[in-house]
Amino acid sequence: MHFTLRVGPDWASQIQRIRNAVSEDTNLIRFDNTFYRVCKTSDPAPAFGLTLLPSVGAESGLVLRMHMNDLYVETIDAQPFTRYASTLSSWLPADITLDNAIRGLLRKDQRVLQGDRRFVMQSLVVLCVAESLRFDRIATEFEQAFRSMNGMLRGVPPRLKLQSWEDMAKKWGQTSERIFAALSDEARTIALKERALLSQQERRFSERVSTASLGDEYADIASNIRLLKRPKGTPPGGLRRTKSG
Repeated sequence: MHFTLRVGPDWASQIQRIRNAVSEDTNLIRFDNTFYRVCKTSDPAPAFGLTLLPSVGAESGLVLRMHMNDLYVETIDAQPFTRYASTLSSWLPADITLDNAIRGLLRKDQRVLQGDRRFVMQSLVVLCVAESLRFDRIATEFEQAFRSMNGMLRGVPPRLKLQSWEDMAKKWGQTSERIFAALSDEARTIALKERALLSQQERRFSERVSTASLGDEYADIASNIRLLKRPKGTPPGGLRRTKSG
C-alpha cells in the first residue's frame, strides 16, 4: 500500500483520502456528530508507504514508511527515524518551510543540511504529515497556512501553528486511551473490530464520546482528533474477554 501526497491548497482533502484508506471507521460519535476513525491492526500489513512531494515540480519525493497501527514514521528515504524534535517550534529557523524542507532533503545538499538542520527538516516533515493524519484540525490549519502564504486566503496568519500542534501530538496516545476507557464495554468492543467482522446489529450501534468525562487537559485534544490510536495488543476481532477464576 503506497500513497502520494503533494504540498498544496488541497492538503486536507488529500490527507482525508489517505486517512480513510489506512484506518477503520468506528461507531463513536464526535462532538460535531461525525465519527472517529481508528488505526488498523498491523496484520496483515504492518506498514504503508507515502511519497511526499513539494508544491511544484519534483517527479520524485521523500518516501516515508509508516506503521499501520499507530502512524509512527519508521524511515524517511530508507533512513531510520524514531522521534521528531519535541521542541521544534522553539528552534525551527524562520527560513524553513515544509516545501523547502522537502527540497533540501531531496537534494541532500550538505550546505543546507549542516548541524541539526537535517533533523529539524525531518521533524517538520513528520509533524506535518503524521499529525495531519491524526488530527483533522492540523490538516485544516496547514492547508489554510499554505493558502495564506501563497496569497490564496486572507485573514489567516501565513505561518504554521507548530506549538499548538506539538501540544496535541504529545497527548494523542493518552487522549485515545482515555476515550476508549470512558466507553461502555459494548462500544469499545465494537469500535475495535474490523468493519468486515461486524454483525448487522453491531453496525447499527453507536455511542457518543463524552469529552467532559476526559478532564479539561484532554477534552480539547479529543475534539481535535479524527484518528484514534489503537490500544496495544488489540486483535482484528476486537477485545476478547476471559472469565476469571
